[in-house]
Amino acid sequence: MHQHFHKNLNVKNILSRYKPSTIVELGGLNGANTLQLLTMGKVITISDNKMPDKLSPFVKKGELKWIQALSFNALKSFADGSIEFASVDTDHNYTTLKLELIELKRAMKKDGVVVLHDVETFKNRNNQHYTLEYANGEPYNFALMTQGHSYTAALTEEIQEGEWKLLDWSEASNGAAAIIKT
Repeated sequence: MHQHFHKNLNVKNILSRYKPSTIVELGGLNGANTLQLLTMGKVITISDNKMPDKLSPFVKKGELKWIQALSFNALKSFADGSIEFASVDTDHNYTTLKLELIELKRAMKKDGVVVLHDVETFKNRNNQHYTLEYANGEPYNFALMTQGHSYTAALTEEIQEGEWKLLDWSEASNGAAAIIKT
């Protein structure tokens, strides 16, 4: 997602426009996107990866909270309407994104914005291509898997249901999209 911070989708401009008090990041991996988001405000990162050491100073300063868990499970702890802005770059399968968007729909405030990475790269990739067995000791519930649906299909289905509106879409750098809760 960090490739879309200053160009392409231009997440920095979106953040400047909506001015969230806290940014929720789903998927932290090596912290590259986290570092960019921290230039715009406080960040809560939910990732199945361990926090990179380079982010420790931000935790100590109270600018970052790192939650090591499956994103859609951790989102359940957020109050209804409490999230203003979220950045999603997790494991790129239909089921994970669908569950994330269901939880975000509940937890996002009206006019809250979600930016998503890799919407072009994984538009034809279904759950048969990629599965996550365990994250932070939590087993991935394979019963939730829907065969034949792609990562991007989860996004387009949620938009078609009418509670999200597409703000922007960039095909560059694996693709990215921005949606707003209506």
